[in-house]
Amino acid sequence: MNKLKPNLQASLFKYSWDKVGERGCSEHQAELLFGLGLLSFNPAEVRELEEYELNEVIFLKTIYFDSGLPKENVLAMLSGLEKPYSFSFDEIYWDFSRKEWQYLPVELEQLEIEELVDQITEEEDFDRLKSVKESIESILKENKSS
Repeated sequence: MNKLKPNLQASLFKYSWDKVGERGCSEHQAELLFGLGLLSFNPAEVRELEEYELNEVIFLKTIYFDSGLPKENVLAMLSGLEKPYSFSFDEIYWDFSRKEWQYLPVELEQLEIEELVDQITEEEDFDRLKSVKESIESILKENKSS
C-alpha cells in the first residue's frame, strides 16, 4: 500500500496551546514529541497552530502517549505514514493483521461520489480509489439481489 497522505489544508483559524490542552495534549508533551523527531514543528517556536499542526499533535499524542504500545512499535507504525502526521483516527486505523494503515470505509451516501473520486485521483491514492470502487460494487451487488 502507498503511504497515506497527511491533510495539510490551510485553516481559517489558528489554535492556541490552550486549545491543544483542551484536546488533552500539553505543550510539554508536544516538546517531547518534537525532541523524538516525530513532530514536524518546534512547539517552543509556535504560539498559534494551524489546524493540520493541531491534528498532528493530537494524533501523535494519542498513538505515542495514550496507546500503551511500546515505543518501537509506534515508530514502526509511523514509518507507514508521511510526515507531518496530520491524520485523524476518524479517517484511518492501524490494521494489525496487515501491519499497515488503512482508510476507514467511506460513507458514500454522505459524499458526492464524483467529488470524492476527483479528490482521491488528485491525491494519486489509488489504493483508496480501489477501496471506493469495491464499496460501490458491494452496494450495487446488495441492491441487485434485493
